[in-house]
Amino acid sequence: MNTRVNLLLTGNELMNGDVIDTNSIMFAEQLDDIGLNVRKKVTIADDLALLQSEIVHLSQESDLLIINGGLGPTIDDLTSQALAQACGVTVELNPQAHAHLKVWAERRSAQLNQPNLKQAYLPKAAILSPMQRVVQWVSV
Repeated sequence: MNTRVNLLLTGNELMNGDVIDTNSIMFAEQLDDIGLNVRKKVTIADDLALLQSEIVHLSQESDLLIINGGLGPTIDDLTSQALAQACGVTVELNPQAHAHLKVWAERRSAQLNQPNLKQAYLPKAAILSPMQRVVQWVSV
């Protein structure tokens, strides 16, 4: 069976040229190492409706959809919310992500503030899993 792998990259910084996309190269190389090839790559701006729509669309034509971007602490990081909407679930505090953020803050002798805590709010029932050379992925 040929696994249909698609990438969805999100960020205004990618769209306006402030940042050059090198992450899709890394994903493609790592996927190739395990015998998977990227079929399609889509890059979109930080727009909740557009992101939710593209997640639904690409999910219908993917066996594996990798979404990169939009999981940070800023107001324009919308991936968790869009993924929850696309799956018809709510966003909630994920205990595993919360624990990870606590360790992250402790290592830096920093307080875990509200913007950083936003990163622990994921679609209900999301499972964080380690991936080879990739920090984490979310499965819903």
